[in-house]
Amino acid sequence: MKHPLVQIYYREPGTFASSRPIAINDMNKINAHFMAPKVAKPETMHVILAVTDQGTPPLTRYQRVIITIYP
Repeated sequence: MKHPLVQIYYREPGTFASSRPIAINDMNKINAHFMAPKVAKPETMHVILAVTDQGTPPLTRYQRVIITIYP
């Protein structure tokens, strides 16, 4: 059973400034991943993940993930 994963890059609260969306690989698998950008100093990124099930009605769970990226 596939659980669609949606990610939203929530730029405002983090310290990493970029308007480009994050490319998440294997979004419909149990272990999704992405390549961290290169940074000159530690930066934080906030990403909101949303997973929707296939029930009736479909239910969606949201979770904010705070990622710290080191040089």
